[in-house]
Amino acid sequence: SLFLAYISHHNYPGGNALNKLHELADKRDTTLQVHLDAAPCQTGFSRFLEAHPRVEYYKTEGLRSFNNFTHRITDRTSDSKGEREPLTEIVDALRWKTIDTIYSFSGVQIKTSWPFLHLSFAPSMFIYERIDASNP
Repeated sequence: SLFLAYISHHNYPGGNALNKLHELADKRDTTLQVHLDAAPCQTGFSRFLEAHPRVEYYKTEGLRSFNNFTHRITDRTSDSKGEREPLTEIVDALRWKTIDTIYSFSGVQIKTSWPFLHLSFAPSMFIYERIDASNP
């Protein structure tokens, strides 16, 4: 049904984030070097999306420094408080800025009045740009 297709479309924030990054690359003259964390790789990113001529893709895990990248796609926010490993420089507002937020489906609520269904969406993926990379 169209309803389920709509929900399914919003369950792949990694793929949606990469498509938005490709739109950004279309507006730039330089090559973007993007690091993808495990979360985007598990939620819609695939090798078939690695098709933009001005984007280099890196998926190395366990990095502590991201100075070699111009962009990063991750599920981490600047207000994460060490839920996983210790925070890395991606959350340093002096070095990185959020350029896009990707929302994904987070739930459905049944109501007693019209509209009877309310779909909820929440931020789930973030595209960061290294601040000195935005002005080459």
